[in-house]
Amino acid sequence: EKSKAYEWYGNWSVFGGFVEKHVGKNDSILVAGCGNSNVSWDMHKNGFRNVVNVDFSTEVIASQTIRFPHLSWQVANLRHMPEIATESFDAVFDKGTLDAVRTWKKGRAHR
Repeated sequence: EKSKAYEWYGNWSVFGGFVEKHVGKNDSILVAGCGNSNVSWDMHKNGFRNVVNVDFSTEVIASQTIRFPHLSWQVANLRHMPEIATESFDAVFDKGTLDAVRTWKKGRAHR
């Protein structure tokens, strides 16, 4: 089901304590390869308000924009992001993008 979140490596209950310990609530945060995870919504519910979520899938970003219209969503390829200024974030949160990019050699992410 496309509208159901998929949590590859765990949900906020797995990562939340670590994030809250190391990232400030007012920090600018990039969620790299956000997918259709609920983690960005959970971050918002826990006081993180300056979060930009990116994924290379237009379908995923469209779906997340409908699910959570009050959050910031952008289509972007992490290998080349001219639409995002260099050094514009205090923290980057990545639950599994490196594994996905490293192992999927024939996908759009490698273009």
